[in-house]
Amino acid sequence: MSTRCNIMIEDGEKTRFLYHHHDGYPMFMGPKVEAFVEFIRDRAVTGADAWAELFVRYSQVNYSIPREPDATDLTPEELEEKSRRKMRGKPDFEHTDAIHRDIKYLWRIDISNPGAPVIRCEKVKTSNGRRHKINYLVAWKREIERSIEYVEGQRLAHVSSDPGLANELAERIEELREEANKLTKRIKAGEGK
Repeated sequence: MSTRCNIMIEDGEKTRFLYHHHDGYPMFMGPKVEAFVEFIRDRAVTGADAWAELFVRYSQVNYSIPREPDATDLTPEELEEKSRRKMRGKPDFEHTDAIHRDIKYLWRIDISNPGAPVIRCEKVKTSNGRRHKINYLVAWKREIERSIEYVEGQRLAHVSSDPGLANELAERIEELREEANKLTKRIKAGEGK
């Protein structure tokens, strides 16, 4: 089953909702939301409407790699043009008018202070619709730790049969550990709450 999520963008006056049908969990969506906030923060864009529209366009251009360099340097106008050319079929994020009832995560971006947007994540229990605030960086780090365990098992299984693959997996484990260490520093600094 897909891990659905909503992104809720609040500016103090308006709230706009986006829906994403899959991969809404922190390890995947956390970097996407952070990359978008980083992209838009320094541009002269205000209001939930504009942020939501740019989020949809940004995801069309810059989806597979969260920090693809060619999209982060674009102006909103250039981004609009590039998204129009790249868009095929259904966008990755859709505008919606409320929180979907079958989501697993609710990502909140508070832009009421435009110079310091705040990202929050809530895990949603689908059985009763209750939401529980989580530190998405902690959840993201746990997912990385589970990935390390899995990749380590795969590495051990291939040590004798395919040493080249085992070495590639060892490199991937090291990359994941570095990512987990960076997240640990951010968590200790109080981010992600």
